[in-house]
Amino acid sequence: MATSVTAGLEGFADQDRRLRRAAMTSASSLIARAVNFASLLILVPLAVPYLGTERYGIWMTLVSLTSFLGVAGLGVGNALVTLVARGRAGAGDEEVPRYISTAVALFGGIAAVLALVGAGVIPFLPWGRIFNVPSAAIADQGGRAAVAVFVVFLLSMPIGLISQIRLGYQEGYVAAWFDGAASVVAVLGVAAAIALNMQLPVIVAAAVAAPLVTGAVNWILLVRRRPALLPSIAKVDLRHARILLRSGGLYFALELAIIVGFSSDNFVAAQVLGPAAVTLYAVPSRLALAGIAVLSAFAMPLWPAYADALARGDVPWVMRILRRSLIATTAAAVLGATVFVLAGGKIIEVWSRGKVHPHASLLIGLGLWLVLGSAGNALAMFLNAAHIVRMQVVCATLMAVANILLSIALARRIGVSGLIWGTVISYSAFVVVPYAFLVPRLVQRMQGREDERLAHADT
Repeated sequence: MATSVTAGLEGFADQDRRLRRAAMTSASSLIARAVNFASLLILVPLAVPYLGTERYGIWMTLVSLTSFLGVAGLGVGNALVTLVARGRAGAGDEEVPRYISTAVALFGGIAAVLALVGAGVIPFLPWGRIFNVPSAAIADQGGRAAVAVFVVFLLSMPIGLISQIRLGYQEGYVAAWFDGAASVVAVLGVAAAIALNMQLPVIVAAAVAAPLVTGAVNWILLVRRRPALLPSIAKVDLRHARILLRSGGLYFALELAIIVGFSSDNFVAAQVLGPAAVTLYAVPSRLALAGIAVLSAFAMPLWPAYADALARGDVPWVMRILRRSLIATTAAAVLGATVFVLAGGKIIEVWSRGKVHPHASLLIGLGLWLVLGSAGNALAMFLNAAHIVRMQVVCATLMAVANILLSIALARRIGVSGLIWGTVISYSAFVVVPYAFLVPRLVQRMQGREDERLAHADT
């Protein structure tokens, strides 16, 4: 009896700790998103008039390129979140330092290989054709900016793992502080580059290098508090590498499908409609994506919280929090989308200093995407924690293929608005509809297994 009471008290303590840390991370992430949004509000009127629509369109295309480069991590970063969270909840912290050192070594090796490949390929790339610009001078600036982005990305690979480590420890609030700091550093860097009359490569480098600086400081603070987490060759282990790669393989496929599906619009715009169309699409879409980012501040901390709860067998808590998060996220997204559709056009015109005038169909499509993407992200946190990834891979892959084909066809037919409607239609058909049928069955099966386990425990 005493043991049952003690276990119950420990269970309540675990639930309180999970919710408290998730709330702290959500609040910090919300502030960081607000800072990021403020930096976006500053950067657009600062950069668009200075660079012009073509050069700014190249910059936004390169931003999408960094998303594609993210798959080079082979899903190891996402696997690390769950492994760190479960390691702490199950076997303790003994395995966590080995996972971290092994992940850093894997990323360092991948970066080295990519650097060799890039050195052999980049000098021969036709930048004018890639960015679809006739001017050789603008193409040259775009090429040098792409090299800067590539170099910073390689340096950021092992350093960027700090965010996943913090999240796995349910310290996402610390990562959020540094995300906000990176936005401030990026604005200051871009403003300084413009004040010094620098060209596109320097401006882009100033923006993308900011997370590299703040991430390094975050690492230093982490290992000062937890010296055991300092990466070292002695802690690199082949068994842990196999686990990371095997678990990361599904996340890699999922990341690739999501990136192709969600980050391809700027490339489609550049190739089908020209680089100026990228600006016409990217500016309104970044405003809508900022709304999704704000709502993800509430959903993301639940990933390690769900993983911790599932490792401890607390399925009822997971189901209860999942329902609440889906309802709250969807309601907030509908409210935000309504405001965006009604007032977004005027806001964007003022924001871009009259350079961008979004059509109503683009605003409506982005509003729908704000709702669908936010709700899908809230659900994905549960699926990731439960390691239900294969289903996500299949749905995301079908969505990505359909999105590219639809976006190209609709962009040719109705212009810039066709890009977002391709996303909305494909996401609804290949993610929303399948999830509506499959996820409730998965939840019932999980609850049934937990009920069976408790019944055996009682006997």
